[in-house]
Amino acid sequence: MLNKRAISPVVATALLLVVGVTAVIGFQNFFGSFSSGLFSDVEEKKVFENQIKFEFLSTQSAYIKSTLNEGLISFKISDSTNNVLCEVKYGSDGNLRGDTKMIFTFDSQTYNFTHSRDLSGDNNTAIINNATYITTNCVSGECFELDGINDSITVVNSNYNEEKGSVSMWFKPNRYHSAVLFSQYNGDLNRLSFSLVGNNLSLYGGHASTAYVSFATSNFTNDTAWRHAVMTYDYTEDIFKLYVDGVLIGNRTTPINPVDNDGRLVFGAAFDYDFAPTYYFNYFNGSIDEVAIYSKVLTQNEVLALYNLEKAKFYEEILSIGVKEINISNCNLTRGEKYNLVAFTNNQKIEQSLIAK
Repeated sequence: MLNKRAISPVVATALLLVVGVTAVIGFQNFFGSFSSGLFSDVEEKKVFENQIKFEFLSTQSAYIKSTLNEGLISFKISDSTNNVLCEVKYGSDGNLRGDTKMIFTFDSQTYNFTHSRDLSGDNNTAIINNATYITTNCVSGECFELDGINDSITVVNSNYNEEKGSVSMWFKPNRYHSAVLFSQYNGDLNRLSFSLVGNNLSLYGGHASTAYVSFATSNFTNDTAWRHAVMTYDYTEDIFKLYVDGVLIGNRTTPINPVDNDGRLVFGAAFDYDFAPTYYFNYFNGSIDEVAIYSKVLTQNEVLALYNLEKAKFYEEILSIGVKEINISNCNLTRGEKYNLVAFTNNQKIEQSLIAK
């Protein structure tokens, strides 16, 4: 018969300590592994969410999705043998400009005392009418100051006559007065323009006597800081919108007939053939910088991106939050084929392979 001995209190206490420590160590190891995996997943998800990626590829368009506002610097597509089919470096002369119709940065490399060069590739040269070229206190690089008496910037024979589009520009008034920042006229005063009326910014479409969007902007009162203004218009939907510093300040839906443009665009003044062949009026007193014109209606995110970038950009460069369509019709892709896509933004390199649909 086996003899049963009682465990002494000291031994029992020691055993309990061993079991407890083992349990704690085991739990810590488990929790450490679990939390490491958890936070690793969180970091991976965070990285995944804060990125730019290609969503879809067709023979005509590439669609890029972004959660950040970034500038798209370059973009290329190659086939399965790494033969580059097309490559675009935005902001350079002669490259694919897509929906960008004009870009005037007014920087020194585009200016030759009497003219300023259009960077869009369409060769819409701007004629400088008396405006003073300045190199300080501009939005970016250099800009022009207009005296409000006889200064303006004119683009002749632009062939800009779009059913929908956007005009983006920076302006800094020396004083608030009645003046035109941008105008597109034909002979009977039909026009598309936006203007300062006192300290209000107004957008006009159709006949000159009818303001389709006119909103008081009281924050302009006695404020001579740089402002970013964007007007968008869509004659097919009869929608006009006006943005200031990235914020929509008003919109109007009004049916009107498109402006039958004679090819002349004016910045810093109004122009009308009805009075004389070269009649300008409502001159702007202040500075103008970073002008861009697009044949697309910019979204609010794209307007905000332009405001934050403080540069006139090719439309394809305005990589805003959401999904952007990029025209690649010149790449001659074949449906059903697989292609390699590479894009560089200000901060990222994106590489993906997709089948053209």
